[in-house]
Amino acid sequence: AWGMYFDVHFSQLELANQVWISTAPKSEKTHWRQTVFYLKDVLTVSKGEAISGTVSCRPNSNNHRDLDFTISYKHHGKAEGKKTGSSEYRMR
Repeated sequence: AWGMYFDVHFSQLELANQVWISTAPKSEKTHWRQTVFYLKDVLTVSKGEAISGTVSCRPNSNNHRDLDFTISYKHHGKAEGKKTGSSEYRMR
């Protein structure tokens, strides 16, 4: 699973009123939240191994309040060798 959170900076406000909001685990709570994206397959990662990939987010074409995510990854590990994957998610 991928645990995700985000930070946002409202920079179009006057300099004195600019706002930073974070949904990081140790940040002050907001009405926004963290989320978990579950993988289709098990991915075994050992200490010291790296995972590379991309996360893309776009508004859903049918409902502007929904977000569509695509998460792709590559991993070359001791336990399972080379493994790649890609999953689509919708956040409502």
